[in-house]
Amino acid sequence: MADRRYVILELSDAKALALNASAGFDEQVARVIDRIEAETGADVEDIVRQLKALEVCCACEGESMEKTCVCWSANKLGRRLSRLVDRANGIVPTAD
Repeated sequence: MADRRYVILELSDAKALALNASAGFDEQVARVIDRIEAETGADVEDIVRQLKALEVCCACEGESMEKTCVCWSANKLGRRLSRLVDRANGIVPTAD
């Protein structure tokens, strides 16, 4: 199976696509349309904010292991999500 890839859409764009998918669709598309109409899913910008706010845990800080701390990885993930949001908003990403 190929790796999954995702795109960020504004809810209004997703609803417009779902509305115009009337030329017959399969069960998978029907499930996607149902999720869009129900507006379920994660708020990516909120996830970015929460991930970037995480601090290095006290144990890793005390042992000088900040670079291997799970929170460090969460901060890296937050920066990656932030770049995805910026690209979706048409902002050219810059080096962190």
